Amino acid sequence: MVMTLIPFVIICLIVAGIAGSCAFRPGGPSVGEIPRYDAQLALSSQAKKVAFPLRLPATPEGWTTNSGGTVEIANTDGGVAVNLGYVTDRTTFLQITQSGISADMLQQFTASGSRNITGEEVIGDQVWAVFSDADAETLWVAQLPNSSVSITGSGSPEEFSALATAFSQAQPLPTS
Repeated sequence: MVMTLIPFVIICLIVAGIAGSCAFRPGGPSVGEIPRYDAQLALSSQAKKVAFPLRLPATPEGWTTNSGGTVEIANTDGGVAVNLGYVTDRTTFLQITQSGISADMLQQFTASGSRNITGEEVIGDQVWAVFSDADAETLWVAQLPNSSVSITGSGSPEEFSALATAFSQAQPLPTS
């Protein structure tokens, strides 16, 4: 019985190898190239479509902007969120989200529910509410005059601060 299974297992391994369904790497997995996202093009286009000012933070040195998009926020009468994702030089991930809704609503949207403030960070003239929980990613949220912004992810406090600083130094993008 076992002898009849051996050719079957060998054939399955050959088919899986040809199909690319599996790979054997004696040294373990390797880190692939981080995808790149053209944030300038995407946000410049979105700035003309959304009803709130968008800012494009300068990407901190060694970081890669790797993702982005626009999401409609439920129960906000057409509110949208514009996201940018970053992989830091330590390969952690941070996402910045901008929206025309209130900071409280953005916090609930970003965190998928309400959370308690655990502190504040002041970056430049901007006060960021910090939501830190052992069971969830850290979240920073700030209210601006005509919009709100949040930062979330697996980054260190220094990385959150670097992205908040870059955001606070960015000017609103042209809307026309």
